[in-house]
Amino acid sequence: MKATKVLLIGGQGLLGRSIQEVFLENQFINIYTLSRSFYQNPNHIQGSLLDSEKIASLTKHNFDFILNLSGQITNPIEECLNLNSIGVQKLIDLIQASPQTRLIQISTVGVYGSTIEANENSPMQPETPYSVAKCIAEKLIINSLDANSYTIIRLSNLYGEKQLKGVFAYLNKSANSNRELEFNNNGSLVRYFLHVFDCANIIVNIIQQNNSKGIFNIIGKDRFDIIELIKLYESIKHVNYQVKLAPIVPYDNALNISDNKIKSIIEYTHQINVESYLKKITSNDSNKGRIK
Repeated sequence: MKATKVLLIGGQGLLGRSIQEVFLENQFINIYTLSRSFYQNPNHIQGSLLDSEKIASLTKHNFDFILNLSGQITNPIEECLNLNSIGVQKLIDLIQASPQTRLIQISTVGVYGSTIEANENSPMQPETPYSVAKCIAEKLIINSLDANSYTIIRLSNLYGEKQLKGVFAYLNKSANSNRELEFNNNGSLVRYFLHVFDCANIIVNIIQQNNSKGIFNIIGKDRFDIIELIKLYESIKHVNYQVKLAPIVPYDNALNISDNKIKSIIEYTHQINVESYLKKITSNDSNKGRIK
């Protein structure tokens, strides 16, 4: 499998860079990336998922796997919607023209909406624009491609040291400034948190084993609601936040999500948890302030 030829669409993002590092650790060499930015790398293809000519030209590369990491939340939301509809349709056309290529589509557990329990057979009931976009992408793939030609991975919330956005970046920034937090829900929002390198290792494992067709949840082992997460951060950072919660029931609030399906075919152990991660970034912040 080390000779496997892989394309990462959106490969310069947080997850894409982590997957590249894991591939290199496993001595994969045929790893290509595609993004709109220019990089001086012979294995980088500059282009957009919305560029019909560029996507069609990818057939000449004979990729074994194409990982679609694009289509993440954007402001304005229009680009996210286009990437998950028009862009995904272009990928479908590419896969249909390249029968040797498997598509791995990165989606979100947000497609389940708000529910008590969710697994891969649960109905999709998305409640936010981003989750709706990912739901559309999934339905296009499922309705257009042979079941053996795609894998859909529904991820929980990712975090990592190079992440510039998200709840941990928000907590850290506020702790180092006004210590004020505002959330657009009542604090009962529940999320599973998955470190980006744990996620990358699982995805590379999926490619190595080449036996995972269909839909899989990949979630972190850490599950917190907003209040629990704030309290954990306060105890590690030794701060007290001023928290403002909105009297609104949160959206896309799946309380219990099963990952038994992926565990039945791949053995993996999470190497990083939220507490150790928060202690590490807190320690790094402290060291930055020391005079050497």
